[in-house]
Amino acid sequence: MEALEQRLYAIEEAVGTLPPGRQSLHSDIASLRDELKSLKMDLVLKAPAEKLRELHKDPPIEDTLSTDEKLFLIQYHRPLIDKHIEELVEMERLSQIVFDSDALVKIPDDSVLDDVKKNMEGLKEELELAHDETINFLIEQSKTLKETTDAWIQVKNLARPKPNV
Repeated sequence: MEALEQRLYAIEEAVGTLPPGRQSLHSDIASLRDELKSLKMDLVLKAPAEKLRELHKDPPIEDTLSTDEKLFLIQYHRPLIDKHIEELVEMERLSQIVFDSDALVKIPDDSVLDDVKKNMEGLKEELELAHDETINFLIEQSKTLKETTDAWIQVKNLARPKPNV
């Protein structure tokens, strides 16, 4: 009989009905208020107790149900239980597909990622150095081009015939 009660408890818990001897979390709002008040968190439950009780009405008390009535409830909820079982099986199947995929298998470990990070830092330093050298080269070329242009303008001005006055 003990095993039957444990199985019944597990099924009632899976279906979402309250097992015998258990109370809903919302059944004792006053004690919850007192506990929150003792923790100085009484601002959480400022709504009137009647409204909270109305929002959180407890399902019928299962303690009054006989074993036959409980078995009837289990049979009544059987399609819902079967649906949950199918969903769990499908979730397990899809999880296996994801967790056994090549993409997850090929994820490198931390040591490989650390090596890649060090290589990237070295590459970053090399790129920064190359960038600085390129900027300096462009500045020097600009100066050389300006000097050449100025010299060309001077030569052009010297070659131009002077107007006779």
